[in-house]
Amino acid sequence: MPNQLYPVLNIISDLAFELSEKGIILVCSDKILKFLLTEAEIPIGKQIFDVFPKEFSEHCISSVQIALKQNLFQSFDDRYIQKEKKISFHGWVIPNRSESSGIFSLFDCTAQVETEEKLQKIEGKSNKFQRNLDQRATEQLDEFIEFYENAPIGYQSIDPDGYFRMINETGLKWIGYTRDEVIGKMKFSDLLDSAGKKKFESLFKEFKETGIARNHEYELYRKDGSSFPILLNSKAIYNSQGEYIHSRSTIYDNTEKKAVEEELRKMNHFYEIASRLSKSGYWYIPLDRSDTYFASDPVIEILGEEFREDHCYNQENQWLANVKLGDMKMGLEAMKVVEETIAGLRDSYDIEYIYRRPLDGKKIWIHEIGNILCDSDGNRIFLTGVLQDITQQKKLEEELSAAKEAAEAANRAKSIFLANMSHEIRTPMNAILGFSQILQKNQQLDEKSRSYLEIINRSGEHLLSLINEVLEMSKIEAGHLDIHPVHFNLVSLLQNIQNMFQQKMDSKNLSLEVMIYPGTAEMIYSDEKKITEILINLLSNAYKFTSLGGVILRCRTEKNQIGKNSHSLILYIDVEDTGIGIPPEEIPLLFKPFEQTSQGKLTSGGTGLGLAISINYARMMGGDITVTSTQNVGSCFHVRLIVQESEKERIKKPNNTTDGNRILKLKPGIQTNRILIVDDNKENRLVLKEFLELSGFVTNCAENGREAIQAVKNQRPDLIFMDLKMPGIDGFETSRRILALKEGKGIPIIAMTATILDLDRREISEAGILDVLSKPFQEQELFSMLEKTLGQIFSDEENDHEQKTQYLLDYNNLSQIALDVIPKELINNLISATSKAHFDQLIEYIDQINLYSPNVSQMLRNMASEYRYEDILRVFKEGITHED
Repeated sequence: MPNQLYPVLNIISDLAFELSEKGIILVCSDKILKFLLTEAEIPIGKQIFDVFPKEFSEHCISSVQIALKQNLFQSFDDRYIQKEKKISFHGWVIPNRSESSGIFSLFDCTAQVETEEKLQKIEGKSNKFQRNLDQRATEQLDEFIEFYENAPIGYQSIDPDGYFRMINETGLKWIGYTRDEVIGKMKFSDLLDSAGKKKFESLFKEFKETGIARNHEYELYRKDGSSFPILLNSKAIYNSQGEYIHSRSTIYDNTEKKAVEEELRKMNHFYEIASRLSKSGYWYIPLDRSDTYFASDPVIEILGEEFREDHCYNQENQWLANVKLGDMKMGLEAMKVVEETIAGLRDSYDIEYIYRRPLDGKKIWIHEIGNILCDSDGNRIFLTGVLQDITQQKKLEEELSAAKEAAEAANRAKSIFLANMSHEIRTPMNAILGFSQILQKNQQLDEKSRSYLEIINRSGEHLLSLINEVLEMSKIEAGHLDIHPVHFNLVSLLQNIQNMFQQKMDSKNLSLEVMIYPGTAEMIYSDEKKITEILINLLSNAYKFTSLGGVILRCRTEKNQIGKNSHSLILYIDVEDTGIGIPPEEIPLLFKPFEQTSQGKLTSGGTGLGLAISINYARMMGGDITVTSTQNVGSCFHVRLIVQESEKERIKKPNNTTDGNRILKLKPGIQTNRILIVDDNKENRLVLKEFLELSGFVTNCAENGREAIQAVKNQRPDLIFMDLKMPGIDGFETSRRILALKEGKGIPIIAMTATILDLDRREISEAGILDVLSKPFQEQELFSMLEKTLGQIFSDEENDHEQKTQYLLDYNNLSQIALDVIPKELINNLISATSKAHFDQLIEYIDQINLYSPNVSQMLRNMASEYRYEDILRVFKEGITHED
């Protein structure tokens, strides 16, 4: 059978083969190679799965099985992909029961199937396109109707008689009528007043002939009687005979435009007023190299030019020429700036210049601002600007400048006056307070005299505090006050303040409590002096206005959260009293200079400056002072300051608290005891001399710079007190000259001054001055500065009694030591000077003894400083007698 079928199969179809029920290819045509797209041998005897794709093979086997089972022809349609090519078949399967096989006769219908598929696609696309076209047309029509009806403008059509034949929904809403009320029943002119009707009838007749109506303005009246402005544009539609049929018209609600026009009219009116008031106007220059500029009416009036209808003027011959005539230098600078802007080197400018008006020859000051204007493509087309006549302003500036200079001169004169007044008052005050302190040390004074001295001292200190307050406020107002921060112990400061006020509080049976909260920083960096002054002022007020109860001072510090400084702290101090309180209406007066509350005026003393100075100090330190008060209950002042936490260890200050009746003495054996006092005021020299000599110092005095320089050349002192303000050579220059001497190198110099003005620290340093002692000074201030400069050189008379007694016992051996080492001639000279009480000569001889025996020299110096002349004579006379 296979051999018999082979020729038939090659003829009858494109693809023919016989397939067993088990899927073995028994016979096949040669054409099978074409569909297999291979040059391999004919696949007879192979499994169909090895030849064709799986799905195609399974379809073939199942078709054979069905044909055999039914013994009927089976139609066969399938396709498979062989090497990326899709092949479609159509044919039959003939059962061969004798061989349990099926004969496949298949035709390649790939081209036909592809054609049918393309036709189906084309037909589907065509149907879809038509549907889309119909839908789009419907949508566009709906959109057009929607747009037409609800457009932001009105659409309408008028027939030859003027009746409405069409109107959109927007137009109907504007006029307030329904479509049935309008179409064919109402004329457009029915919506106009009599003047509008007359205007429309005239223009409508003309419109039907010309076919165009542009920007006709009418006032349209609504159904409710209200009206609104419109802008009407129309086009006429004609028939083939040229007869008017109807119009196509657009109507714009002109309300907003009219409002803008009215606003512009007002703005123009205001601009004209502003231009007149400010004497300014605008101009522009076309950037077309025409050398012309266009000026507004105000500019023409300001520049004094002849008026021209075209407002066009020449830059070179008119503007620039008159600028040069105003001021040549300023004119050339102004011209340069304008030319640079026109040339594209800058986009704007702001200049001032002087302009000579050609109309009357007057010179005026002009302030002009220019900016480049570009078109939509960014091309520079205009230089536009505004100019203003600022002549009056310049005149006011000159007057203000003159007034400022006068005020500054007056302020300088006031400062000089205050400085001189301070010096003239503080200089005698230094003598008054100094001698009162010295006299208080006299143990022979009776109680009455001592009380008088205390009154003198207190009154002097009170007068000094008043002067200081007035002068300090003057410095604050002049802006001459600075912050001088130092590292100090806050806790110690508060304890000292408490000690300072405790006795006063006890005198009125008032309690004084200082509360330092846990975590409060002990060491801080700030202006210790100003913080002290603030607390003294607040506690003084609390003491003054409190008669029962007491005063509490609370203190705490917190981290300052503002800023990046990790050491920044906020210092809070509250001073609360149980006093009379402050009326609410008087609280605003508290911190004003020279202002006092009603109770403050009834209380004696005070300038009304303490709180004003304190709040200025606080604000200088980044803080403030506020107050809360209730009448008859008390007041609380809240201080807030910005300070820095100090990393330095606790500073131990020298103990300079002394009883006014006790005398600090030099420790035995101290060598640095010779002091030069330089001051042109005799009383001030005497006060300082007495203080120093009472404590064991040897002093020498000079009343001017030249004497001081000579004194240093004659005998080198251990320390110099130098008055800064002296006639001739002042203290600064004297200090420089002394330190430049061979004999003066390294001598510590302390300046003395009665001025309250802040001294130039750099000038002080450059002069070689170590420190400054203000006049008048307190005893403890003087000795504190001496110990600061010379070291711990003092001992208290009472506390050091045993040491002094032991020291005095050493005089028993003094005679023998002195006679053993000191030349007899020097001893005789010393005895002679002692017998004559010639102190300076005596000290000179004692200094010579220092070359032979420093200890003997020091003992003799101490005896001389205490004016124990008899003891000195006894030492040497007894020694000489004993030797004989």
